[in-house]
Amino acid sequence: MSDRPPIINKLDPYLITRTEVAKLFRVSLRTLRRREQEGCLPAPVSFGGSKKLWSYHELQCWVNAGTPTQIQWNKIRNSEMKNWRSN
Repeated sequence: MSDRPPIINKLDPYLITRTEVAKLFRVSLRTLRRREQEGCLPAPVSFGGSKKLWSYHELQCWVNAGTPTQIQWNKIRNSEMKNWRSN
């Protein structure tokens, strides 16, 4: 069994900016912000102020899960983390 959780590694060193996320999904920054406000993306990690970064690994897993809403994604992620911790 791997030491890395199946869905997300909270210590993922590869964090990407809003601009990089927009490029990754081939959308404008405006569209990305709108999708974020609508709760259609995983929550970013906030480092105070307006600096927000996303885990590239988490975004990959989110896409593989079918791009669920943020609420649905949190339930999936929390369930996976709970299962991982119990093993």
